[in-house]
Amino acid sequence: MDGQEALGFKLGNYAGTERIFLNPALSQTSAYKWEANLASIHGFFYSDYAFIKETSLLSLINTDVVEVLTLKSQVTENLPDNTLVFDLNGGDKVLSAHLDVSGPSLITNFFGGYKIGVFTKFRANISSGRISENFGIYELNESFSRQQINFKKTQIAGMSWREIGIHLSKSFEQFDTGINIKHLKAYGGFFAKVDTDQDVDYTGGIISFGSNELAGGVGYTTDGLNNSEFDPLANNGHRAGFSVDLGVRFNVEEISVGVSILDLGFINFKDNVENYALPDNYTDFDVDPNDYVDITNLEQLIDQVEEDTPFASDQNNGGFLIGTPVALNISADYPVSNKLFVSASATQRIKLLGISTISDNAFSVVPRFQSNWISAYLPVTVYNYSRVQVGAAARLAYLTIGSDDIISVFREADFRGSDIYIKLSVTPLFKIKRRRRLGSRQSGSSAKCYEF
Repeated sequence: MDGQEALGFKLGNYAGTERIFLNPALSQTSAYKWEANLASIHGFFYSDYAFIKETSLLSLINTDVVEVLTLKSQVTENLPDNTLVFDLNGGDKVLSAHLDVSGPSLITNFFGGYKIGVFTKFRANISSGRISENFGIYELNESFSRQQINFKKTQIAGMSWREIGIHLSKSFEQFDTGINIKHLKAYGGFFAKVDTDQDVDYTGGIISFGSNELAGGVGYTTDGLNNSEFDPLANNGHRAGFSVDLGVRFNVEEISVGVSILDLGFINFKDNVENYALPDNYTDFDVDPNDYVDITNLEQLIDQVEEDTPFASDQNNGGFLIGTPVALNISADYPVSNKLFVSASATQRIKLLGISTISDNAFSVVPRFQSNWISAYLPVTVYNYSRVQVGAAARLAYLTIGSDDIISVFREADFRGSDIYIKLSVTPLFKIKRRRRLGSRQSGSSAKCYEF
């Protein structure tokens, strides 16, 4: 493998066939005739909506949450560990949770400098780039005491889906280019949104909405919700989608540069869905929160909302579209020596549809040592361009284990999220000869990089 093979990373580095999920052009950097991914799993969660007092990911796995503090007055200096506390700092909040499980994948050489491949993947994403300050638990409680509730423009969306994709890349004299074409089959999805900023009165224990003051909607799939046993992988309807990844890679002196746009697509939820929205014109209405105290399931909640409000099922278009988490990635890789490298990457979310899951904004710097059988990585990531995370990972032969936020895995601190990655892949025992690019330094290593 030459030095540029370690170029790809999202919140860290991609390895083997995993590189194509960051930039499909990077498959051209491989020195192997073929590469196969057996399986990998990457889980990530972060939110500043709430935190769990003095715990780590390992501690949380073995210990239950002690108490949930729903009132700001309950928060004291000497809280017990594993207490759930909601955001104390005010301001807008973020939520991002995603799970990627890669199944068998294979990339191989083809005639004329092409590489072709196939891959499978299960993915889930729940995200909101901006949860309005007014929807925080403590802020809502304070709004009740002020007798006014502040609705702000907010959206959250989530879905789980399966990808079956084909990969194609081509090496030219001055650059490499590649594409992933993916057929998506969704298991489930939902969204909720408020489309306007509006203050509403809360007097005498009643929430009063004025005519045409508020706009918004909610939609969700009903698979599993109407059954006694909930199945998150139920797929009883026709929910298909499409997405593509596009990428290019080139050299600037000894620096290898990659540019890609990822997950450009959508899923169309057509059957077994409920889709509600406020009509364009409606009159004043009131909501009594006491009517919702004894509600125990979603069906009861929907029935009560329909009784109290002008929210109505969308009869003209029963389905809805949810966009995939589109992102622009720009990355660079510099070979310090044959076995020492430094990579940098910037990922910026792009929202194209009105309702979309979103990618994580991040800037990463990853120094690494890599050799044929052992590699080590120390990624430093500025998550959402504001929160610094320090990671660590190690590769022994074909097994890679690591985290982009290693402190959250082991250290007892206010827990807002974590990240963990495991990968098993194989490559042949021989390499092929690759032409040496102008201005590139090769490491001569067949080491593989890791994905975060």
